[in-house]
Amino acid sequence: MVSPKSLGLIVIGDEILNGKAKDSNSRQLCLTAPLFGVRLRKISVIPDDSDAISEEVRNFMNRYDYVITSGGIGSTHDDVTYEGVAKALNEKIIIHPKFLQTLRRLLKPNMISSSDPMTKLAKIPESSELLYATGIQMGSESSYPIVKVKNIFILPGVPCLFNMALEIIKDHIRDPNVIFFHRSLYLTTMETEIAKDLSRLAEKYQGVVSIGSYPAFHNNYYRVRIAFDSLEEDTLKLAYKDAECLFKDYIIQYNPYPIDKADEEVYKLCKQTESNLGKRVAKSLQCIEEALNKYR
Repeated sequence: MVSPKSLGLIVIGDEILNGKAKDSNSRQLCLTAPLFGVRLRKISVIPDDSDAISEEVRNFMNRYDYVITSGGIGSTHDDVTYEGVAKALNEKIIIHPKFLQTLRRLLKPNMISSSDPMTKLAKIPESSELLYATGIQMGSESSYPIVKVKNIFILPGVPCLFNMALEIIKDHIRDPNVIFFHRSLYLTTMETEIAKDLSRLAEKYQGVVSIGSYPAFHNNYYRVRIAFDSLEEDTLKLAYKDAECLFKDYIIQYNPYPIDKADEEVYKLCKQTESNLGKRVAKSLQCIEEALNKYR
């Protein structure tokens, strides 16, 4: 079994800490990291302060295989992420010639002065590498680069740009040899009723299968979701089967994403000719199809 590499996320922005903006990038990376074959180990939220950035970056880069920063790379006075990263590495900030060329092409063709505020976008740590998405990823070479320094990927904080940047850096992070497997079990009982059995189950598979319990206080269908995560699919299946035996009296079939394959479920109902609901759904669909054929 290949161990996944570790990843840390540093979210930078006063607006996150004071509640003026929502941090959706953290959740996005939580969802994306398993697809990259890496394990997200820590998320830190810090202010727009170069010393704070420097300290946290130095800490993260020595602890994790990869570090992603989010935010603080614009052209205004409070965008100090590049400066903080440079401090962490004891490097100078330089105006990167290719980055400057990109800015002139995209934003301000007549930008010639180093005092132009837009030039700040190209002032990055001296050992920086510019990453561009090419080919299948974006259709062609991306027009705007992502800055990589050592094991640090410096991403924008705007959510749509952050998501696009993840596409650009994924081939520099992704490990195709690591696959995360996941399953969930939904129960109609309270968490306290299954706590002892669940603890014994978690102990049995400790270190191989991660088993988590998540109560749902406002769900009309289930009370507890048990999540199983592992790098070993066969062992995960064994743990899941054990849980099914332990909690068989409380298990319900529940789809957390009912809209995704709603059409398939509707047509499955149509085939249940022995049930009244199946017959009604089939008749309704027949009416809709006849109307579409007649009036389209």
